Amino acid sequence: MTQTPRTQRSRTLFVTWSRRQFRVLLAWLVLGTVMGMAAATLLLGHQVDRLELERRRLELELSNRAAQIEKLEESLEARRRQVVREVEVRVLDFSDARREVELEAAVHGLYRHAIGSDLSELDPSILRAVAHNRTVTLGETAYTLQVEFIWAVAGRLVVWVRTRPGPLPDRPQP
Repeated sequence: MTQTPRTQRSRTLFVTWSRRQFRVLLAWLVLGTVMGMAAATLLLGHQVDRLELERRRLELELSNRAAQIEKLEESLEARRRQVVREVEVRVLDFSDARREVELEAAVHGLYRHAIGSDLSELDPSILRAVAHNRTVTLGETAYTLQVEFIWAVAGRLVVWVRTRPGPLPDRPQP
């Protein structure tokens, strides 16, 4: 069996590689890789440094802005006062629903001045005195108010009143 020159050449190509030639080829491959990494570091190192500095600058700016926001929120919270935004009247033990609405409106009118007032500046004894033992006339019937409880929190003033029939106020004679 005779071999053709092509088959012979391919066999000799793989067979004739010595360990020394393989080491030289491997050394060139490693040297090329190292040279490529060194060139990439030189070419891209400036950009990496610039991006690192930009990241540090942005982190510093972020921390400054966070501190500024915190201070502004504290300032805003200190400025924000708790004021009475709403007055609610609750009438206890009253049987006439139509008159109850009118009575609630009358008592609400007595406490209307408290809307917009600072909660910390309201005096509970004065709030109670506004309506306690006051006589309110609804139609031909007079009611005497008794303030049972006042609750002022979170911008809301709630007044619980109890009523009892009272004397009609003296009307001026013509």
